[in-house]
Amino acid sequence: MEFSSKEFKVGKCEGQKEVDGETMPLVLQPPESDKANFDSLLLALQNNKDWLDQMIIKHSAVLLRGYNVSKPEEFNEIVEAFGWEDIRYVGPAPRTHIYKRIWTANEGPLSEFIYYHHEMVLIKEYPKRVILYCEIPPPEGGETPFVPSFKVTERMVKEFPKEVEEMDKKGLKYTFTALSNNDTSSMRGRGWEDAFGSSDRYEAEKRANALGMEVEWLPNGAMKTILGPRCLTKVFDGRKGRRMWFNTMVGMHGKEHSSALMADGMEISEDVVKRCQQIIEEESIQFKWEKGDVLFLDNYALLHGRRPSLPPRRVLVATCKSLVKMMNRFGVLVSVSIAAYAIRQLTIRSWSSLIYSENGEHTEKNLRRQRRMFHGLDEEQEEQKEANSMNDLEDGDHDHSLDELQEHLPQNKVGETHKIEMERLLEQVMELEERKVKLEGELLMYDGIKNSEMDIMELKKQLEAKNDDINKSNITISSLQAERKELQEEIVKGALVKKELMEAKGKIKELQRQIQVDANQTKQHLLLLKQQVSTLQAKEEEALKKEVELYKKLRAEKDFEVEISELRRKNRELQHENQELTSKLNVMKARITTLTKMTEVETISKEREEAKKLRIENEGLIKQLEGLQMNKFSEVEELVYLRWINACLRYELRDDDETPAGESARYLNKNSSPKSKEKAKQLMLEYAGTETDSIDSSKSRSSSSFSEKPNLIRNNCESSGVLSLPMIGLSQGRTDRLEAVLAVRAETLTLSEVRRLQQKYDLEINCSNVNRMNASMVQWVWTGWDSSLLDTIAGIDVVVVVGGGMGMVCRPIRSAVMDKGGEVYFAG
Repeated sequence: MEFSSKEFKVGKCEGQKEVDGETMPLVLQPPESDKANFDSLLLALQNNKDWLDQMIIKHSAVLLRGYNVSKPEEFNEIVEAFGWEDIRYVGPAPRTHIYKRIWTANEGPLSEFIYYHHEMVLIKEYPKRVILYCEIPPPEGGETPFVPSFKVTERMVKEFPKEVEEMDKKGLKYTFTALSNNDTSSMRGRGWEDAFGSSDRYEAEKRANALGMEVEWLPNGAMKTILGPRCLTKVFDGRKGRRMWFNTMVGMHGKEHSSALMADGMEISEDVVKRCQQIIEEESIQFKWEKGDVLFLDNYALLHGRRPSLPPRRVLVATCKSLVKMMNRFGVLVSVSIAAYAIRQLTIRSWSSLIYSENGEHTEKNLRRQRRMFHGLDEEQEEQKEANSMNDLEDGDHDHSLDELQEHLPQNKVGETHKIEMERLLEQVMELEERKVKLEGELLMYDGIKNSEMDIMELKKQLEAKNDDINKSNITISSLQAERKELQEEIVKGALVKKELMEAKGKIKELQRQIQVDANQTKQHLLLLKQQVSTLQAKEEEALKKEVELYKKLRAEKDFEVEISELRRKNRELQHENQELTSKLNVMKARITTLTKMTEVETISKEREEAKKLRIENEGLIKQLEGLQMNKFSEVEELVYLRWINACLRYELRDDDETPAGESARYLNKNSSPKSKEKAKQLMLEYAGTETDSIDSSKSRSSSSFSEKPNLIRNNCESSGVLSLPMIGLSQGRTDRLEAVLAVRAETLTLSEVRRLQQKYDLEINCSNVNRMNASMVQWVWTGWDSSLLDTIAGIDVVVVVGGGMGMVCRPIRSAVMDKGGEVYFAG
C-alpha cells in the first residue's frame, strides 16, 4: 500500500543499520513542522495502518519520532488505532499496569542488563507485535538494542551445524523458579501469584498447565515451572522464509533461577552458548531513546533487550496479537449460526431414534435424557425447564391438546388406544421441540443481526472516514496534476539543458582525450627515465658488490698472511718441541737401556749415592749461605763503626774549635774521674744542640734517596725486638776537616755496595735526611757501656744492627737505661 509524502517523511537515527538491504529501524517523521503533533500522527496512522503493518514486517522495526507523544493515554490511542487484539503478558519480569492496554516495561534494577529475547517466547501464544513508548529517556545508557534473529541462525548454522541440527531436532527444555511474592530487586523477580493472578496453588497450577507448563512446588513455597520441548528455530510466513533464532537458550542457560537443556536432558555445550552470546552481541543494533519515541517491533523477527542506565528511565509497553477485533466478532457470528443449525439437525435425529426404538418404550425419562444431551443441563434445571414449558403451553395456542390428553388418559385403559394416544402426543411434543429449536435459532440469528448492525454502524463510520480520505486524495490528485504540468514544463527546459550538457560533455571528452595523449607521452618518457635509472642503479649495485667482494678478498688475503705467519711460528715451535722431545726421548731410551741392563740392587745403590751427593751439596750450599750472611754482618758492623767514627770526629773537631783546655771526647772517655765524665756529658750535649746547624748547612748536598721510604734495616729491627751488640770504641785518628755522606737503600744493600760506600766515605754526613726517616720506638741492648754516659748519649744518631744482618739509621736517642747486668737499652 502506497503512502502520501505529506503524512510521513523518512528520517535517520543514531545506531541505524542496513541488514540484508533493509533499514533497521525505519524512522518515520512528520513531513512538516505544523504536523509534529499527536492528532496529525493519529490521523496518519488511521490512513496508513495497512502500509505500516507491511513496513513493520519488511523492516522488522519502525520508529515514530518527532510527534510529541506526551502521556500513556495518547500511547494507548496509537495502539488502538491499528485494531490489533491485546494479549496479556505472562512471564517473570516485574511490571505494573498503567492504563487500559499499557504496562510498564521490566521494572528490574536499571543497573542490570536484560538479555536479548523474543517476548513470551516460551508461552504457546506469544505476541506478534511489541510496541514501546519512551516517556522519560535516561540521562546515560538505557538503550534498547535489538538483533535480527535470522542473522544469528545463519552464523550459528555456519559455525555449529551439527549442534544446531541436534538441538533443533530434539528441542529445548527450560526451567524457571518463581517465588510467591514479587522481588523488585531482580529483573526476574515477579512472583507466581502475580504472574498467574491467583494465590491459590491449585488455580495457579491449572492456569500454568493451560499455558503448556509443568509445575513443581518447592518446600519454600516457590513454583518451579518446566517448559518443553520448545523449538530452537522457527520460520514465519511473510518473512522471506528466514529461519529465526526463536529461543532463549543464552538468557536462561546456567542462571541462578533458570536453566536451558536439550529436551532429552543433555547439557548444551558451553562453547556453543558463549559463541552464540558473542554473535548476538556482534549483530546487535544499539537504539538510543528520545522523549516521545514510539517503536514498533516485529516480535517474530527481532530479539530485544535493555542496556544498564542511570535513573530516571521510564519506558511503557503494549503487546498485541496478529488478528483484529472485528474479525473475531464476525467469526463469533458465523460460529453461532453453525451451532444453531447443528443443534436442530441433532434434535430431529434424536427424536426420530426415540420414536422408532426397538422396545417401543417412550418414557418421560428418555425425553429428559435427550434434552440434557442437547442443552447440557442437569436434572433439576431440566425439571424446572419442563415445568416452565408446560405453563407456557397452557397459556398458548395448544392448550386444548394437553386438556384432551388429560381427559383421555384415565379413560383409555386398553393397550391399543393408549399406544395411539401416546404416539399422537409424542408427535405433538416433537412439533413443539422443533418449534422451540427454530425459535432459539431465530433468537441467535437476531442477536447476530443486532451485533452485525453495530458492526455495520462501525463500518459506516469507517466508510465515511474512507470517503473523507477519498476526497482528500482527489484534492491531492488535482494538486499532483498541477505539479505534473509544472514538471512537464521543467522537463522541456531540462531537455534543452541536457542538450547543452551533452555538448559540454563532448568538449570535456575531447579535452580528456588530449590529456590522455599527453599523459601517455609523459608516461613513456617516465618509463624511459625509470629504465635508465634502474640500469644505473643496477650498475651501481654491481660496482658496490664488486667493491665489497674486493674488500673481502683483500681482507681474506691479510687474514691468510697472518694465519700463514702464525702457522709458521707454530711450525717452528712445534719443530723445537719436536727436537726437545726427540732429545728427551733419546735420553729416556738411553736411561731405559741402562736401567734394563742394571739389576735392582744396583739401581737402589746408585740412587742412594745420588741422594748422598745431593745432601752433601746441600750442606755445602748452606755453609756458603751462612758465610755470606756472616760477611754481610761484618760489613754492616764496619759500616756502623765508620758512622760512629764520623760522629766522634765531628765532635772532636768541635772540641778543637771551642774547648779552651783542648779536651776531647776520647780523652774524657779515658779519664773516668767524675769531673771528666761531667765535662764529656756537657760537651756531647753541646754537640747535640749545634747539630741542627750542621744539618741545615749540608741539606742541599744530600741525596734525595733518604726521604723515599724506610729501609729494610728498620723493618728487621721492628721484627727482631731487642738486639745485643759489642761496644765499639772511638777512633784515635784526627783530621782537619771530615765530611761524610752516606746514602743507603736497604732494599738493594749488597756487599759490593757496602765496599763502594766505604771507598767514598765522607765525614760530613747529611744528618737531616737521617732524621727524616720514620723510625718507631726501637729498643736494643748495648754491652760494655759506662753508666755515666747514659744521659750524655741522648740526641746522638745511632745505627742499629738487627738479626738479619741489615742496618738501620734511627732518630736521635731519646733515652737510655742500664740494667743490673750492665746492658744498656736505648729508646729511639
